[in-house]
Parts: sequence; structure tokens; C-alpha cells
Amino acid sequence: MSDSWPNRLKNAIRARLSPQNLKRARIVGRSVRDLRATFEREPVPTYPIGIDELRATLLELGIKKGDLLHVQSSLSHLYRGAVKPPPEAIHGKLWAYAENIITLLQDLVGESGTIMMLTDPPRPVGWLRRLAAGHEIEDDVFDPALHVSTRGLISECFRKRPDVVRSVHPFYNVSVWGRLREDLIMDHHRSTPYAMDIHSPWYKLTTQGGKVLLLGITFHINSLFRLVEYLHPEEFPRPIFMNRPVQMGYLDHSGRRQNIDVRLHCSGAPGSSLFNSPQSQFEFGEYINSLYGIYTIKQFQDDVRIVCYDAKAQYEACVSEMRRGVTIYDPQFQP
Repeated sequence: MSDSWPNRLKNAIRARLSPQNLKRARIVGRSVRDLRATFEREPVPTYPIGIDELRATLLELGIKKGDLLHVQSSLSHLYRGAVKPPPEAIHGKLWAYAENIITLLQDLVGESGTIMMLTDPPRPVGWLRRLAAGHEIEDDVFDPALHVSTRGLISECFRKRPDVVRSVHPFYNVSVWGRLREDLIMDHHRSTPYAMDIHSPWYKLTTQGGKVLLLGITFHINSLFRLVEYLHPEEFPRPIFMNRPVQMGYLDHSGRRQNIDVRLHCSGAPGSSLFNSPQSQFEFGEYINSLYGIYTIKQFQDDVRIVCYDAKAQYEACVSEMRRGVTIYDPQFQP
């Protein structure tokens, strides 16, 4: 067998390659074999993560009675996070599954707890049409009672519950349930021109012992990364906001039309995708965790994960990195 033509060919190649290139060739060969194997395997069927399994996971991650909890979620990820069907009949019932998750979260934090979710309306609200028309448009205004959330089905189900209140701010808008709901949103209309300033629910979350729960997908949807740039716009090591604020309209809690000035990211300008990548957020989150170890992570099927962390700990880590000149916008984190 040693004189067969495949072996003769291999020996001839080995004789011509340097040790470094031979090592590279072996790595490439293993990669090709691994890739071929993935195509040969039968796809593994996936199912929703059962509510009981979610409960056990959240308890394991430290969610408890009285928590102030900000939740961001991806229902599509949770819906394919298990390899076995859950005991409860939730497959094919997305809305019911979302409602069950909200009920679970409320049960875990209890009446003494608070749950907050990002419920941004469709963007842009109020300003793009006004700029195009050159004058104020009466019906181009954010209505907290009517505008849907663009942050997934769980957040939309959440904001529609009768015991949930919603802030009136048209940008980085939130809805809140529980003991601190009025306190968290009462001053959000004062967050101008920066939507995440000291009056915002985001800042209050970090100063009142809040936790963040990322359900299904991890740092790609971690909006709290942005807090450091909103609270320290002059100290931030690179310019990221437009030079002038834009005006957005909203209805206040009395139903009266109000306007608010909002500073937008340059990356948020229409037609621009500069540094506007969920993958860069993921890479930055991995970097932060490698240095500070602030995230508790539960791995499920494939890319489905649940992450819990202390909001203040992440904020302080991001501030420390900012003062070292490292930000989420750096080339090392871009895809």
C-alpha cells in the first residue's frame, strides 16, 4: 500500500513543501473534511425551549423576586433552542409562547419586581417627513398608545398589556411593568437631546441595581452598550453623533402634541450603514467579557443563548474601555 499512487503523490507534495506550508496544508485538509461532514449529516430538528426549562435557566442565572430587569429578546431564536419537543403544547403558537414568557418573567420577579423592555416604534418618527416637506406635519407624531414595537413579538405583547406603561420618548422608547414603572419613565421626555441621558430609564436601570436579560440572542441586541456614549458625548473618543439634533413629535400622557430634539448617530442617518452592525456588538461583547467576566451565559442549541448581567457592571466596564480609547466602533470589532 505504501507504493500506491496516492501515497506517492502525498510523499512528493511533502518533499516540495516547507514545514510551515505543510502545516497549513494539513489545517486546510482538516477543514475541508469537517465541512464535507456537515453536509453529509442529517439536520437536527429543533423545537421551542419549554417554559419549565426557561424557568429553571432563569433561576440558575440569578433572576429572583424584587429584581429590576431589562429584557431584550429574539423569539425566533428561543423557538429553535431545544432538540426535544417541550412537554407543553406550544409548537406553532408564537403569540401564546410570547405571552407565556412574559408571564414567567413577571412570576419570577414578583409584585416587588419590575420588568422593562425596549419598544421602539417604526423609525424614523416625525423628523424625516418634516425635513422632506419643509414644515411640521400634524399626523406625523409618535403615539405611545398606538405605535407598535419594532423589537420583536415578545416586546409587542408586553407593551399591549393593560398593566404596562410606556414612555413618551419617540427614540429608544421603553415599556415597563411592576413596582418602579412610573419612576422609570416619568422623566424620559426630559432626555434631550440625548435619549439615554440621566433622566432616562436606561440610566436609572444602572443606578438602581438593575439586571439585563438577553433572551435567545446575545450581544447583537444589547442596547445598553450605547449608554456610555450618550452619557459621555464630550469625552467619547470619536465623533458619532450628527452635528445638529432633529426634532421629533410625540403625544404626552395627556394626549397633547409635543416636540423634542434628538441627537442621532451618524450611523442612523437614512441610507447609512456605517458601523451599524449587530456583529460588531457581538464582537465587542465577547471582548468585554474576556476582560471583565461580567456575563453569565447559558448555551442552548447552535447560536441560541441566554445572557444575564448587572447593568452597572457593564456600564463601568464600557466607561473603563472608553477611557483607554477602546469603543464598539473600532475597526477590530467590525465584521
